[in-house]
Amino acid sequence: MTERAVGEARARWAGPLLVEPSSAADLPAMARHADAVVLGPAWAREPGLVRAAARLGLPVIIQRGVDQRGRAVTLEEWLAAADHCAAEGNEAIVFCEGGGRTEPAVASHLSPSDLAPTPPPATLDRAPGPAPDSAPHSAPDLALMRAARERTGRPVLAALGRDG
Repeated sequence: MTERAVGEARARWAGPLLVEPSSAADLPAMARHADAVVLGPAWAREPGLVRAAARLGLPVIIQRGVDQRGRAVTLEEWLAAADHCAAEGNEAIVFCEGGGRTEPAVASHLSPSDLAPTPPPATLDRAPGPAPDSAPHSAPDLALMRAARERTGRPVLAALGRDG
């Protein structure tokens, strides 16, 4: 994300601006315009980048989930990223569980979209593909969320959206 893009986002949005950098080159723009830095799953495995982001002095949201290679961040990697932030003197750390396991949807496993009103049958146009009940879903790992909270005392959020 360029300096210009972050600056424009800041000008359009009066609320908290949370920005995920694409690379370490994005960090200076974030320091000037963002209210917090979001470190996605790929960043959690890069201690140097985590430390550089922590040195901005902004709150750091460490998101656990699946990286581009399809590998979920482990609890130990998630906690280690927080330790790297703290080692830089940044204690404003929030964990965010983005899901790291995939499983078929079942009746007892509801997602937010399952709670949305269903359009009348006449308006349903489904694209070819797996049936909705067999499509893989990334589910937040509640046990990992609890473990992170218990081991660190830090806040843990769940990211339930799939708009990325």
